[in-house]
Amino acid sequence: MNHPPRYLAPVTVAELAARLGITPAHLCRTCAERVAAGMPSPVSTVGHRRWDRRRIDAWLAGNGAPTAANDAAPLIPSTDDDWRQRLAAAYGAAR
Repeated sequence: MNHPPRYLAPVTVAELAARLGITPAHLCRTCAERVAAGMPSPVSTVGHRRWDRRRIDAWLAGNGAPTAANDAAPLIPSTDDDWRQRLAAAYGAAR
């Protein structure tokens, strides 16, 4: 039995910015550059931008976990050792 596709609310600027680890203002300023680099285009450019949720989810899954400013390091270290390394790099080795 075929069911019609379930409606998914579009992704807002605030939500996408949070998922990318940037501010909404920064996303708005760099949107054209990001689209040129492969990010899906907004489905609505009149008023507040909105993106198709399925396309954004697929794009984020294809690009790996989003990181702030496209850094190679994850936003939140996942282990205690990762935290220690990050803190040591920022503040020097523990005494």
